[in-house]
Amino acid sequence: MKPGGALRPKPQVDHPIQWPRNQNHWRQLMAAFKSVDAAVDYALALQGNTDHLQIRIRAGIHIGPMHVEEGDVFGGTVNFAARVVGAVKGAEIWLSDRAK
Repeated sequence: MKPGGALRPKPQVDHPIQWPRNQNHWRQLMAAFKSVDAAVDYALALQGNTDHLQIRIRAGIHIGPMHVEEGDVFGGTVNFAARVVGAVKGAEIWLSDRAK
C-alpha cells in the first residue's frame, strides 16, 4: 500500500480463467466481473500490489454478453476484451468505448 492510501476491498472475480504464458512469456489472466467498476477496482488493486518492481500489470476492459460453460467464458465480448488488452503497451488500464 502506498503511504496515505486506503485499503480497498478485493472485488470478487466471477469467472477466472488463467492462460499459460503467451509468445512473449508473459502470464495472462482473463476474468469476468459483474460490473466495469469491479473490473477497474480489481485491475487497480493488482497494479498497486505487485510486490515486485519487474511486474507490470496491464488490463483491457470491455463489457457485454458472454457464454459461460464448464468454468470457461467465451464469445465476442471475450475476444474484444483480448483485443483491447493487446493494444495496451505499458502498465495501463484501458477501457473499450462501451465500457466507459
